[in-house]
Amino acid sequence: VTELTVRRVLALASLSGPIRKLYTDDEIDRETVRALTLATPARQADWLKLWYSETERAPMGRACRAWITGGSAITTDKALFDLAGYSGAVTADLFGEAAVFADAEAFWKAQDAAVAEKIAGYQQRGWAGVKVLERGAYFHRWDYEQTTKKQGGKVIVEQRHDGTVTFHEGWLKVSEAGKARTTADRVEDGPEEVERRRA
Repeated sequence: VTELTVRRVLALASLSGPIRKLYTDDEIDRETVRALTLATPARQADWLKLWYSETERAPMGRACRAWITGGSAITTDKALFDLAGYSGAVTADLFGEAAVFADAEAFWKAQDAAVAEKIAGYQQRGWAGVKVLERGAYFHRWDYEQTTKKQGGKVIVEQRHDGTVTFHEGWLKVSEAGKARTTADRVEDGPEEVERRRA
C-alpha cells in the first residue's frame, strides 16, 4: 500500500457521514466525491444544504470542484511566484497531480504581482510595449502579425481563469504592423524615394 493510497483513503474518510453515504448509495459520482475532499467541513455542509434543497441544485463533477475553489480550480503549478512566500491557503488534491489554491482571490493577488514584475523586466529589456489582455480573453493570432522587438514588437500577456499566464513576445496588431512597415520604408528610402513613389 503506497503513501498516496493511504492519504486518499484518509481524504475520503474525512468527508462528512452524509456525503459518504450518498457516495456509497451511488447518489453522487466519483468526480463529485473527489471534489468534495477539497472542501472544508463547513463547505461540505453548504453543499449538503444544496443537495437537500427543493429549490436549488448542488453542483456536481467539475462544477462542484469549481464551486469549492471559487471558480476555476487553480493548481499550484500555474503560480509564477514562489510558493514558499505565499500566505494564502493551499489544499492538497490527492486525486490530481498538483495542490489547489483554496482562495482564488489571494492567488490572483500574488499572481498579478508576479506578472507586474515580469512586465517591468520586459520594459527594462527595451520592448516597445506590453499589453495585458483582460483575464479570460484569448490571444487571437490572426489579429496580430509576428515581428521583432527591434521592429516595435510588443509583448501580449494572456491570462486564463485557471491561472495560466502566457507571454506572447514580438506581436503587433495587423494595422500597427502595416504602419510600422510604411514608416520603416520611409526612413530607409529617404524623402526622394518616397516622393518618386507618390508621382
